[in-house]
Amino acid sequence: MFLLAIILCFVTGHIQNDIVTPAFTDMKDYFNVNPALFHLISSSFSAGICLGGVFLGAISDFFGYKKVLSWGLLIMLLANITNVMAVNFSILIISRFFQGVGCAAPIIICVAIIFEHYKKEQSTQLVGLNNGVITFSKSLAPIIGAFVNSFWGWQIIFLILATLSLIVLLLNLKFMPTDKAIANNIPFNLILASIFQNYTFLLRDKSMVLYIIVLGFIACSLITFTIGAPIIYIESLSVSKASYGLHQSIIWFVFGSCCILNNFFTKFFQVIKIRNLAFMILVVSLIMLNITYFSGVNKAQIYTIWMTLYAAGAGVLITIIFTDAMLLHQKLNGGKSSLISSCRALFVALSTGVAGYLFNGTMLPLILIITFLSIVAMVSYKLIINIKSR
Repeated sequence: MFLLAIILCFVTGHIQNDIVTPAFTDMKDYFNVNPALFHLISSSFSAGICLGGVFLGAISDFFGYKKVLSWGLLIMLLANITNVMAVNFSILIISRFFQGVGCAAPIIICVAIIFEHYKKEQSTQLVGLNNGVITFSKSLAPIIGAFVNSFWGWQIIFLILATLSLIVLLLNLKFMPTDKAIANNIPFNLILASIFQNYTFLLRDKSMVLYIIVLGFIACSLITFTIGAPIIYIESLSVSKASYGLHQSIIWFVFGSCCILNNFFTKFFQVIKIRNLAFMILVVSLIMLNITYFSGVNKAQIYTIWMTLYAAGAGVLITIIFTDAMLLHQKLNGGKSSLISSCRALFVALSTGVAGYLFNGTMLPLILIITFLSIVAMVSYKLIINIKSR
């Protein structure tokens, strides 16, 4: 039940946005806001994950994982209830921010728990397994979201999320082992000083910073696409609201499959060969995305094919690179997990904000953003290799 509780926490945290995206066009119409401004609904959520991640994971190293995880799940529960009752766009933006703050807890702390309770080989397998389970859930989430939105409306989606939040909160309280808090007799100001010191230490490590950029930018590319694509697919590429979820689901399904299969690949092939092939897949998909747009092809299916190919390479890379990153400075698992996830959320908040600012009803802004992020990620990983070879 311990492992099941972790998996369900992961799943609940990671589907908080994906299940909502198919309803974006209806939510935009309900609150009567333009698409550029509506991107704030995702940017505020990502900003909440970023802020929550900065503190929750690091604080959990002091107060214990179970206690901090419980508080995060409670915040997520209350925020989803507020989303259901939102009567204007400003309230929705604020509640989405707090939804992100609470969401940071299961996303970040469950990773730290895995690396705390399992050895390297088991941790790697569990990370791959969890990434796969999470991503299969993320692939089903937009289908469920599209179905629920079509029949009952977007408010019911948030009600479902609130129910899931309550369930995992109760599971956490019942089955998650109570870990020893080391901060019982430490003044809070000294805890904050220690957290700042830990973050400073991690950010002074060039390899750690580069790992954050690589992991953050690759994940950000996928997330930015799935956040920005719904309105374009439905309003510009003539995809129905009911079928849009399938496009998003295919992308995340392939990502999850590659996360799971990565453990199989590494048993028969050298990691370096698998990694290089995955990077080649990213390059090919980026080239084809740009060729598709600039050749005047405006078919949603074609864009989905190339983003699915991108997701395949990303799934393999993130599993390999994330494990390498978490093996640095192992006494700071909570801080590392916080830093990686918080920076990724910050990158998503910024990139979705830029996508909203550049929104013109076409795929061009998304393609340019994804291409830029991917090139920076690849250059950064090359620098990591150079540091390791010294």
